[in-house]
Amino acid sequence: MTKVTGMLRASEAIEMADTMAPVEKAQETEESSAAEEVGEATDSGSPAGQQAQIAPHRSTARPRRVGVVAGLIGIALLLAGAGGTYYLLRSRAKPETPPALRYYQKGLSLARAGNAAAAEQAWQTAIAFDSTFAAPYLAIADLYEQAGQPVEAAVKLNALRAADPNNPAHVECRQAELFFKADGFEKPLQLAREAVQRHPDCVLAHTLLGMALATAGDEAGAVAALRTAHERAPQSERITLTLAQTLAQAGRGDEAAALVKPLLSSPAASTMPVQANYLMGRIRAGQEGNSDHAGAARPYLQAALARDPRHAGSNAQMGQLLVRRKQFAAARPYLERARQGGDNGAATLASLALTYRALRVPGAAAIQQQADGLRAYDDALRAARRRYLAQPGDVKNNLALARLEARRGDVPDALDLLKSVLASNPNDSNALLLYRQLTVNPEKPAAALPPPKP
Repeated sequence: MTKVTGMLRASEAIEMADTMAPVEKAQETEESSAAEEVGEATDSGSPAGQQAQIAPHRSTARPRRVGVVAGLIGIALLLAGAGGTYYLLRSRAKPETPPALRYYQKGLSLARAGNAAAAEQAWQTAIAFDSTFAAPYLAIADLYEQAGQPVEAAVKLNALRAADPNNPAHVECRQAELFFKADGFEKPLQLAREAVQRHPDCVLAHTLLGMALATAGDEAGAVAALRTAHERAPQSERITLTLAQTLAQAGRGDEAAALVKPLLSSPAASTMPVQANYLMGRIRAGQEGNSDHAGAARPYLQAALARDPRHAGSNAQMGQLLVRRKQFAAARPYLERARQGGDNGAATLASLALTYRALRVPGAAAIQQQADGLRAYDDALRAARRRYLAQPGDVKNNLALARLEARRGDVPDALDLLKSVLASNPNDSNALLLYRQLTVNPEKPAAALPPPKP
């Protein structure tokens, strides 16, 4: 069975972080989600209501609602959010709004008014009044995520885990989500595993675990985790598409296509028609050698591009398809648009180099060299990650993986890996050198760092 080629990256998983709309609810439980129970907390202008998520659900295990709550407490319950609901159910006998809740609400108002600094200060005050009140921690994390700082957002939640290790707000799931959005690997993998252990029914935890395993090339593990998520939330189109893409990566194109087909059965069947058509086109493109599917990819890719002519993935697949048919002049604009849209993967660059060479366009050799280097790097990264999954204590591999992760900008994971190396041998000169370079200048890519000592 032909596989869909190319390494599945965090940023490529159905373009989860960049091209998807805010996620739908992926799981119906007896507990209401935070977005259903809160009023101002889920207002479109509030941090808690604007979380740009990469996975379908963040469940919060809270006590079941106990009926209609009258007067002031009933109003506060609507305003509080996930953590506020928990707080109020503890404090419902009090005639006045608790200080922590009052400052949390003040932070929401300030955030809606665009005063992020004051909002964070108000939420920190709420935490000072009650360090186990989850809502202000989560709101601060949302604030940093919206500012384009997902790693900082995830780190902010460490304080909640320290203050209340048994907090029911699924903090591990949220942290894994944020680190994954930052294109991480080790941290989201560890947190997703922890979340699955603590919250075995959480759809988000299983989804993120599957996506993390897919980035390491563990296709069997990724499929198993995503199947669990899909079984728990079959109505989630995003989980369906992510599972289908992972099946295609594993060479199981017919299974993948069977999942996507119902989403394309009518114009109204899919809420994500660009992604659904793109993925079906990609699946069929990987089956071009099968006479049953010859030529089947193009209509789907054309349908995706009709809706979004700049869609990088669809342009890349269409260009590569035309290159395989030696239609270089037709392929060129698709490949160039894909590159302009951010698809600088090895397959796209190799197809563009071949096209330029055939059309005698300058620069073909340099692009081919870049494609070869990127393919070698992807292969090395995949191998090191797979070994890390099998033997996380392998010091030599962890050092190599730290350098590879740093090269792609994943400094937090690189530093964690280096700490594990130095815990085994505090005098490891290569680990010390790389650690010093990354902490002195974390923006500097590892490719530009001094080579390891022999």
